Amino acid sequence: MQLDKLQNTNAERCFLGRSIFNLNDFVTWKSAISPDHFTDPRARAIYTAQLKVHEAGQMPDTTNVLSALHAQGEAVTLEYLFDLVKTATREIGFHAKILLDCRARRVIISKCTKVMKDVTDGGDVFQASDELKGLEIS
Repeated sequence: MQLDKLQNTNAERCFLGRSIFNLNDFVTWKSAISPDHFTDPRARAIYTAQLKVHEAGQMPDTTNVLSALHAQGEAVTLEYLFDLVKTATREIGFHAKILLDCRARRVIISKCTKVMKDVTDGGDVFQASDELKGLEIS
């Protein structure tokens, strides 16, 4: 399996840049994209801060996100956030779909690996089958 099918840090950076730059883009995608869609710990922390700032009724812009990150003990600089905004050259939906696709692949691989281990270790085949049928990807 190619690693870029499971993660795409460039798409993560571009998504974050667009979501910081444009509040409408952030609001459009915040219910579909969770922090778990990010594989880079720094990107995950930034997106988590954006969500917290927005939930607190504040604008999730660079200044407020940076304050939230520092409150969480994250060592992210304002320059880094500005660099993210500079990388955001495409429409956010393009990058969001990449993040959704990568996360879905990771979820499927994780679940299938668990089911294969259970079945190989003598687990109930029918229960394993039911687990795969109920697989939800988000």
